[in-house]
Amino acid sequence: MQLLSEGSVKKFWIEKKPVKDEIGMGLFEFTNDYSIFDWGKMPQTIPDKGEALKRESVHWFRRLEEEGIKTHFIEDVDKNKIKVKAFRKLEYNQISQETINYMIPLEIIFRNKVTKASSLYRRLRARQVDPTIYGLPKNYKPDTDKVIVLPGPIVEFSTKIEELDRYIKDDEAIKLAAISKSELASIKETALKVNRIITEEVKKRDLDHIDGKIEIAFGPEREIYICDTVGTSDENRFLYRGFDLSKQMLRDYYKLNGWYDKLVKARENKTELPKPPLMDTKYNILVNDAYKALCIGLTGERWGDGKAPTLDSIVKSYSDSLRA
Repeated sequence: MQLLSEGSVKKFWIEKKPVKDEIGMGLFEFTNDYSIFDWGKMPQTIPDKGEALKRESVHWFRRLEEEGIKTHFIEDVDKNKIKVKAFRKLEYNQISQETINYMIPLEIIFRNKVTKASSLYRRLRARQVDPTIYGLPKNYKPDTDKVIVLPGPIVEFSTKIEELDRYIKDDEAIKLAAISKSELASIKETALKVNRIITEEVKKRDLDHIDGKIEIAFGPEREIYICDTVGTSDENRFLYRGFDLSKQMLRDYYKLNGWYDKLVKARENKTELPKPPLMDTKYNILVNDAYKALCIGLTGERWGDGKAPTLDSIVKSYSDSLRA
């Protein structure tokens, strides 16, 4: 097999190349690497992260299939790999409304609520977006640590294949992705259905689904397939008793130790970027335990030695570390 793409935290191996009129096949690998603040691969790994994210994705792919939503999932392979359908990755100028078997160059984001760590919170604060789009008052400007509950779930889009991805409006999404208005409506409907399935299920396990994102492809008849990953603690934001766990724990660590501020300043001044320091071993263990515990919370399935700490114990250790 050929390594087709390697991101900061995931790898994709191609087994059968997708062509114009035929879906391909590949192997999707979830690594133990992590990435934050658009830095790329950080200098450490989190031992059980890849398996946790794989288990979450497999769980949701199967749930979505049960609900009649097509996905690229074929089968579970081992602790951090799955076999999947493969679709072509094309540039904007290579696609039209007749193109089939391709990854749609959009990231589809769904939101139920807004936390202070959300990009939407920052955009609302900076008045970069119209609050009424999200069902909020016209002059709304957030100034609270509390979770903001939107009147209803919303879907928005960002670019996917540009050097710096950006949020775009529906009309530009239609143009860039070479889709019709009815196809855009179907994409939104699918995203909202995915969001509802995840939200309702995790609520039974005392988890609050804040937001998430999906990637999709068009098949041979321009039917929708959910691709990449779905419902994981890296791609989606879940709160437990008000605490934002998993990837947010990594962001918090590097903000508290000062590296994030140095990184922002260097980018603003266009000077040499500071290398991230190694994570404290004790905190690395805490984050690893959080990924395992959240995986159990999301899927309801125990795994490994069955000794993963409870989410309550993770929250206590996490809150103690923030106060230290």
